[in-house]
Amino acid sequence: MSKAWHQQDIVAAVKKRGSSLSQLAVEHGYKRGSLHRSLYKRYPKAHAIIAAFLGVPRSTIWPQWYDAADRLLPWTPY
Repeated sequence: MSKAWHQQDIVAAVKKRGSSLSQLAVEHGYKRGSLHRSLYKRYPKAHAIIAAFLGVPRSTIWPQWYDAADRLLPWTPY
């Protein structure tokens, strides 16, 4: 399994492409802070928005939550 992106790397990548998580949230009909939660929680819809904006599959950013086919992995307790 590849290594997950660090939360700040995700934020930086979005900023480099000219937006912010808050702006993306509002553009997609969510509250401003909604996408921030996706940095540390399973939130498939938000992950899809961020990944699409960055032009990479969700499994590249969050390999711990998505398989190579970009399907959500089953939840397993720690």
